[in-house]
Amino acid sequence: GLNTIEEYAFGWCRSLISIDIPDTVTGIKENAFYSCTYLTTAIIPSRVENLYHVFYFCDNVNYYFRGSTMPEGITLYSHTKCYYYASSKPANSAQNYWHYVDGIPTAW
Repeated sequence: GLNTIEEYAFGWCRSLISIDIPDTVTGIKENAFYSCTYLTTAIIPSRVENLYHVFYFCDNVNYYFRGSTMPEGITLYSHTKCYYYASSKPANSAQNYWHYVDGIPTAW
């Protein structure tokens, strides 16, 4: 399976709106999704090791992590919306959580 998404692999891809990155991916190189301006949804595996400048100039992207916490060592821009996976609705949580509704990531 795919382990790494290379630098500029999807760079300037204006038709990309959503990406569901396979669980086999642990590495995503810098600028892999550079300037994907219409990208709004990125589902990130819990084992990914780096997101530094991966979604550079993707100002509308929301991150949906498959894990219940952000992978260790990952830093995102402050304006970024992050959601963490929960199969059932969490009670009184300060974090944002998501689940699938008809195959679509949906915030609780």
